Amino acid sequence: MKYGFMAAHRGEHRVEKMAENLGVTRSGFYAWLRRGRAARKAADEHLRDLIEAIQKEVHYRYGSPRMTRELRRRGRSVGHNRVARVMRQEKLGARRRKAYRVTTKSAHAHPVAENLLQRLFRVRAANRVWASDITYVPTAEGWMYLCVVLDLYSRKVVGWSMGQSLGVELAVRALLMAVMGRRPPRDLLLHSDRGVQYCAGAFRGHLRRHGIRQSMSRKGDCWDNACAETFFASLKTELIGDRIFLSREQARREIFEYIRGILQPSAAAFALGIPHAARVRTLIRWKGGLMRSERRRRQKGTRVAGRRATFRGEVISGHTPKTGATC
Repeated sequence: MKYGFMAAHRGEHRVEKMAENLGVTRSGFYAWLRRGRAARKAADEHLRDLIEAIQKEVHYRYGSPRMTRELRRRGRSVGHNRVARVMRQEKLGARRRKAYRVTTKSAHAHPVAENLLQRLFRVRAANRVWASDITYVPTAEGWMYLCVVLDLYSRKVVGWSMGQSLGVELAVRALLMAVMGRRPPRDLLLHSDRGVQYCAGAFRGHLRRHGIRQSMSRKGDCWDNACAETFFASLKTELIGDRIFLSREQARREIFEYIRGILQPSAAAFALGIPHAARVRTLIRWKGGLMRSERRRRQKGTRVAGRRATFRGEVISGHTPKTGATC
């Protein structure tokens, strides 16, 4: 306790004077400081090893907030600031996203659909608006191409396809997988960029057959399809990074596992406090409706067992109104 007091007030008083008044020696105080630094250094080294092992498990996907939650889940009581400091000093942070690069081949003679989505990414129900895009994945055997279809309500991947060719069949396979799996109602809106795959007659024919309306981004404007671009950015940051897959089969397998992990969140994700997007949206809507309902009751009041309760927290004739609920 005495040495701790001296360390806390070193900037205000001389060490010699505090040691004299507290009945301790100056050399003992400095020896205590050295022992404390050595213990903290050893603890930081152990924490560094643990963080590095976790980052290897998750392919360097975790920043300091997620790493702190994961360490606590594993029984290690540690503060976020300390985790952030160790990760910064040891360069153990999450991979950074690369700058966006335009890859869409829009120089074609096919007709282009109007931008019906207009960046209205917040959708009120499932299977109302989908978004699709295509990206490149490097492998030692050459390029592999990935096409995905996202439901903008839940941000789930509802259809995908992978192949060596960038032809229209890549987009068609992803679309048919989504249609067969979700059975959407007619008048669904599918948004994409102006790539030749989405403008081709074969792709448009499938859209007409299933009653799907088509929407396309403006030329050279990646923000019009930001949801699909964000998914690919996360995929390349969390899964691919700077590495090149040894084969297309390896890339196909790992990308499939990544997408499956999004569709079926792991127990670790729930333990980290990262609920599925669909549950988050449901919870937000439920709580939003509850709050609006309570606000109306507070303003107008309500009849309870023939008596009026104003929801101000008073107990009226033995009745305590409820102003909240847990889920």
